[in-house]
Amino acid sequence: MAAILALAIALWAVVAPTITVEFFQNDIGTLAQTGCPEANRCIIGVYEPGWNRLSEADRLSLMLHEVGHTLGLGHYRSCNYQQSIMGCWNLGEITAYDRAMLKPYRVVVPMVGQ
Repeated sequence: MAAILALAIALWAVVAPTITVEFFQNDIGTLAQTGCPEANRCIIGVYEPGWNRLSEADRLSLMLHEVGHTLGLGHYRSCNYQQSIMGCWNLGEITAYDRAMLKPYRVVVPMVGQ
């Protein structure tokens, strides 16, 4: 899971807070949830049985979505509203819309080749 988290942070190409990922066992009706108890420390909780059923591509997509929450992004309605990882967790990629919605206090790191 650490490798998927590292890849998700790298794909956002921003300075992210310290993020810990933990499994939880109780079924609360969601695959994951994110909380940031301190300004620069966040915890992503993942429902282990649900995670185990996901493909590698969906695991990365879920982690991209949850890392978006650690960056201050909320949900953007639904997959039909605006194509974005924050509106559709299983979209599989970060879109220009997602990047445009980043809070101005986050430092964006230029991507190589862009």
